[in-house]
Amino acid sequence: MIVRFFKNTYPVQIVLVFMTLVALWIPAFFNPVSPNLHYSHYQPIYNLLVKYSLLNNTILNSVVAIILIFLQALLINRIVNSHNLISKTTFLPALIYVLLMSFHPAGLTIHPTLFANLFLILILQNLFSANDEPGNLQSVISIGVYLGAASLFYFPVLLIFPFILFLVPSVSAKPLKEIFIYIAGLFLPYYFYAFTLFMQNRFRFTANEYTKIFHDFLNFSLNLSAKEYIMLGLLVIIFLIALTRTLASLFEIVIAMRRKIVFLIVISIGIFFGLSLAADPFKEGLMLFFPVSVIIIGKFIAEIRNSKLADVILLTLVTMILILKFM
Repeated sequence: MIVRFFKNTYPVQIVLVFMTLVALWIPAFFNPVSPNLHYSHYQPIYNLLVKYSLLNNTILNSVVAIILIFLQALLINRIVNSHNLISKTTFLPALIYVLLMSFHPAGLTIHPTLFANLFLILILQNLFSANDEPGNLQSVISIGVYLGAASLFYFPVLLIFPFILFLVPSVSAKPLKEIFIYIAGLFLPYYFYAFTLFMQNRFRFTANEYTKIFHDFLNFSLNLSAKEYIMLGLLVIIFLIALTRTLASLFEIVIAMRRKIVFLIVISIGIFFGLSLAADPFKEGLMLFFPVSVIIIGKFIAEIRNSKLADVILLTLVTMILILKFM
């Protein structure tokens, strides 16, 4: 009944999604979570928030985070519906994204991944648009620019660069030209960043820091409690079941739609490699998966014929979130 209700897109669904988000973030107002204040040469735009003490107000952090997540949920939902990724118009992806982004208590604040996800969603939108309109150079250069901008907030997202490079020729009328445009778009934000460093006489120092980046490869901590391991395992199981079901029906859909699903899978693999550079893959890096996984999980749940089973899966996800927050 719950899933069936959210298969519609009336204003009441929008209100309920927002109320669900606020309800899940209530603990952040009574027991505020400290924002991510890690200063890294690899995330210069996020550093500005840290440098100018814009993250000192924990209540404001939570409000801003809620607004960002809600806007991202609406954007994902719009992408799913406009590109017919789910057979019927639905508001289910927005609901699932809100649930996933509220998954871990440590994530109830401002963090770099929250900003990177916005650009990742825009990358998906432009990738799908380029697929529907081969030769759309605006979409191709936008993919590069958005990826560059996302990595200036949260560097590990940059590791999806070669995976998207592999996808660009499949949506291109002139592959070599559009690969060049994509790479140029990626380097554009870094050009302005390098120019700023040069004017501040910090270019050589920062360049040396970037040469050390792969020293952090696989150098992360994964100090999880038994409860966190169990919840993470259940979340992975839900995703793998959804992915398996999606792959099983892959050749039953039209080629254009099939390619979009393949795009999501390839980008998921890229994000997995990106987690190797994340300081905390579970509490921070995992959230990079959500813009992509929400579409796969949402498609799976929305297309389950047994409505009771669909409700059980959704309620299981809600129960997992509540356990992590209150037990």
